[in-house]
Amino acid sequence: MPADECVVFTKDVAAGEAVELDYGDGYMLSREEQLVQFRGDELERLIEGVLRGFDARVLAAFRAYMRG
Repeated sequence: MPADECVVFTKDVAAGEAVELDYGDGYMLSREEQLVQFRGDELERLIEGVLRGFDARVLAAFRAYMRG
Protein backbone atom coordinates (compact mmCIF):
# COMPACT_ATOMS: atom_id res chain seq x y z
CA MET A 1 0.00 0.00 0.00
CA PRO A 2 1.40 3.44 -0.90
CA ALA A 3 2.50 5.50 2.09
CA ASP A 4 0.20 8.39 1.09
CA GLU A 5 -2.80 6.10 1.58
CA CYS A 6 -1.89 5.10 5.14
CA VAL A 7 -2.64 6.59 8.55
CA VAL A 8 0.01 6.13 11.22
CA PHE A 9 -1.09 6.51 14.84
CA THR A 10 1.62 7.77 17.19
CA LYS A 11 -0.42 7.13 20.35
CA ASP A 12 -3.22 4.82 21.43
CA VAL A 13 -6.66 6.01 20.33
CA ALA A 14 -9.79 4.89 22.14
CA ALA A 15 -13.02 4.20 20.28
CA GLY A 16 -14.87 7.47 19.71
CA GLU A 17 -11.88 9.63 20.64
CA ALA A 18 -11.14 12.61 18.42
CA VAL A 19 -8.18 12.16 16.09
CA GLU A 20 -6.08 15.02 14.73
CA LEU A 21 -4.55 14.35 11.33
CA ASP A 22 -1.38 16.11 10.20
CA TYR A 23 -0.98 15.80 6.46
CA GLY A 24 2.23 17.82 6.47
CA ASP A 25 3.61 18.59 3.04
CA GLY A 26 1.50 15.84 1.51
CA TYR A 27 -1.74 17.81 1.68
CA MET A 28 -2.21 19.40 -1.70
CA LEU A 29 -5.39 21.49 -1.40
CA SER A 30 -5.24 25.18 -0.61
CA ARG A 31 -7.52 26.56 2.12
CA GLU A 32 -9.84 27.94 -0.58
CA GLU A 33 -10.03 24.56 -2.31
CA GLN A 34 -10.83 22.90 1.02
CA LEU A 35 -13.71 25.31 1.70
CA VAL A 36 -15.18 24.76 -1.78
CA GLN A 37 -15.94 21.18 -0.71
CA PHE A 38 -18.74 22.49 1.52
CA ARG A 39 -22.11 23.14 -0.06
CA GLY A 40 -25.09 25.28 0.95
CA ASP A 41 -25.31 25.83 4.68
CA GLU A 42 -22.64 23.19 5.49
CA LEU A 43 -19.93 25.85 5.73
CA GLU A 44 -22.08 27.98 8.01
CA ARG A 45 -22.66 24.99 10.31
CA LEU A 46 -18.93 24.24 10.29
CA ILE A 47 -18.09 27.82 11.29
CA GLU A 48 -20.77 27.77 14.00
CA GLY A 49 -19.21 24.60 15.39
CA VAL A 50 -15.88 26.37 15.72
CA LEU A 51 -17.40 29.52 17.20
CA ARG A 52 -19.21 27.58 19.95
CA GLY A 53 -15.85 27.42 21.71
CA PHE A 54 -15.73 31.23 21.99
CA ASP A 55 -17.75 33.73 23.98
CA ALA A 56 -21.47 33.38 23.06
CA ARG A 57 -21.45 36.95 21.69
CA VAL A 58 -19.10 35.88 18.90
CA LEU A 59 -21.54 33.22 17.67
CA ALA A 60 -24.44 35.67 18.00
CA ALA A 61 -22.56 38.26 15.94
CA PHE A 62 -21.78 35.67 13.27
CA ARG A 63 -25.42 34.59 13.06
CA ALA A 64 -26.52 38.24 12.80
CA TYR A 65 -23.98 38.79 10.04
CA MET A 66 -25.20 35.73 8.13
CA ARG A 67 -28.81 36.94 8.34
CA GLY A 68 -27.63 40.13 6.65
